[in-house]
Amino acid sequence: MGSGTSTLWTHARKCEFNPHNKEGNTQTRLMINKTKDDETGQTKVDLQAVRFIPEKGKRAVAEMIIIDELPLSFVENEGFRRLMKVCQPALHIVSRTTIKKDCYELYLEQKAILKEQLKKSPLRVCLTTDTWTSLQRIDYMCLTSHYVDENWKLQKKVINFCQISSHRGHDIGKAIETCLKNWEIENVLTITVDNASSNDTAVDYLKSRLVKWNDRCILQGKWTHVRCVAHIMNLIVQDGLKELGISIDRVRAAVRWVRLSTARLKKFYEYARQEKITCEKSLCLDVPTRWNSTYLMLSVAAEYEKAFDMFAEEDYMYFRDLQGGERPGVPETSDWQNVKRLIVFLRHFYELTLRVSGTKYITSNTYLDSIYVINDVLEQCSKNEDKDLQDMAREMKLKFDKYWGDVKKFNLLVFIASVFDPRTKFLYLETSLHGMYGVDIGTKVAKCCEEALKELFNDYKRIHSA
Repeated sequence: MGSGTSTLWTHARKCEFNPHNKEGNTQTRLMINKTKDDETGQTKVDLQAVRFIPEKGKRAVAEMIIIDELPLSFVENEGFRRLMKVCQPALHIVSRTTIKKDCYELYLEQKAILKEQLKKSPLRVCLTTDTWTSLQRIDYMCLTSHYVDENWKLQKKVINFCQISSHRGHDIGKAIETCLKNWEIENVLTITVDNASSNDTAVDYLKSRLVKWNDRCILQGKWTHVRCVAHIMNLIVQDGLKELGISIDRVRAAVRWVRLSTARLKKFYEYARQEKITCEKSLCLDVPTRWNSTYLMLSVAAEYEKAFDMFAEEDYMYFRDLQGGERPGVPETSDWQNVKRLIVFLRHFYELTLRVSGTKYITSNTYLDSIYVINDVLEQCSKNEDKDLQDMAREMKLKFDKYWGDVKKFNLLVFIASVFDPRTKFLYLETSLHGMYGVDIGTKVAKCCEEALKELFNDYKRIHSA
């Protein structure tokens, strides 16, 4: 008579509800788990049963390579292998060839998840793109998508990084089109690009393609093309910097000379200590094509003005190397005065650039404020008693008017976005436009914004009522 437990054990080994059958059957270990509460900021400590799963360990190594941007050969480093042998001897460390495959499989997995999210979401996707040429003279393009997920959180995902045949608008447009087809993205609201003429051609081509794909393209792509606000600010400031170019060149040359050797830097900071300069920031050199790095360089260098002056008095090599020929010369008192005025002036633009360049929060509702502040600063400085500051502000105002002076030349979504901010609404938009353009022109621009807003509402109603 059979009365054993073999049947029960057979069932237990196969039962999917048996906790010992989940994620393998290796022994668990109790470990202290620390979590931080986002609301209170307090750290919670609790015990957690942890079981080592080889597949998860292998995946974690691939994620480490991707997140920390490590070379694939990192997994073959002796130090890393010794560390893992001590921490988890059961984890088999693979070669660089295998980890490459693991990383690619992880990419395909995440791509499929993101693709499904974008496909299911009824919300629109906003794109940004940029192109550049490498030192090897190879042209590249990066395409980034921005969208609000089902939890109402802003997401930023790089969906393509590829080589392109040229910087011609048609080639850029074709590359973006291929990427959108690959991702099955059709609900595109805007495409933000810089102000190169080739990008105008690229966006025009894409608008024609989006209209042909389906009838859900908002207003036939009327407001699809958005010019990058941060890039326009860069162009405006670059024009202004030309007015004080010689002073900037002298400070830049002085910073470069001091940073050229460790001995000079040591000597420089010794002079700063003797002059009782309390600034603890390090001298930094700018990238001339990026004005914000120029601002940071000047703001730090101005703190060390007395140290630079002492260098000019005590070190003949410093004076000799910066003087004569095509060299700009040693910064003089007038140069430092120009730089200090420029720093105060550029601080407004630097803070605004940081605000509109954010990637973890919505920035479109702040564009109106940013443009208004720029216009106000330029208006005030163009009436300043300082002749140099006047000339600089007027040059920048010309560039400002080129992009935001004529309502027919810019995308009204830049202004309309502020209406959806519950703190501002339409009255704030109208008041701001009056301050920027005057009552007559401001009222006309506000009227255009109101009509555009109604057009958008009616088109959304058409699309979602079908």
